[in-house]
Amino acid sequence: PDSIPSAATTALAEVQATCRARVAVLREQQRVREEAAQAERAEEARRAQERARQQWLDQQRQQEVDPSAWLEVRLPVFSVGDVGGKPEVELVDQAVLPADVLQDIVSKRVAMPVTLRVTNPLLPPSTASAEDGDASSAAETGSRLSHAGVFDFTAPSGMAFLPKVVMAKLGLQEGSLACFRTVTLPKGRAARLQPLSEGWAHV
Repeated sequence: PDSIPSAATTALAEVQATCRARVAVLREQQRVREEAAQAERAEEARRAQERARQQWLDQQRQQEVDPSAWLEVRLPVFSVGDVGGKPEVELVDQAVLPADVLQDIVSKRVAMPVTLRVTNPLLPPSTASAEDGDASSAAETGSRLSHAGVFDFTAPSGMAFLPKVVMAKLGLQEGSLACFRTVTLPKGRAARLQPLSEGWAHV
């Protein structure tokens, strides 16, 4: 008879212990969820603050930019992949310029991002230009001008790097002098695309 209450007491104690353990687990899970939610709210607040800061900076830059400002420099150019050590830039129409050019851009309050008109000063104005659309003529004689963006401002002082395709288009050799001028181009209003395969019809 004494063993029955003892067994029941033991079973009850085990159930109570299980319940306490379960409650502890639930509380821990709740604590973790609350901490995660708090961290998410803090991160969202940080992102909102960063967006507000970036918006303020953009407004400041717009106020500081002089729409009529421009900059022109002449620099010897070299291939960005072979000499510049940036083969990835060979795939884009972008130039690598020295840091002092960036300082001049900022000091003159030129609008960013920068678009460059790149010309070969040794070619006469009558030479086929980029607007002519004659690719074969450009490949043979060189075009007087092309346009490019800026990849970065890490070139050594006194030189610039261009993709080989841009240098070939302008008839430039390694070390040739090129003229870089900041320009503002009108926004495009249309684009004409030519399919290269029948798969275009299934897009």
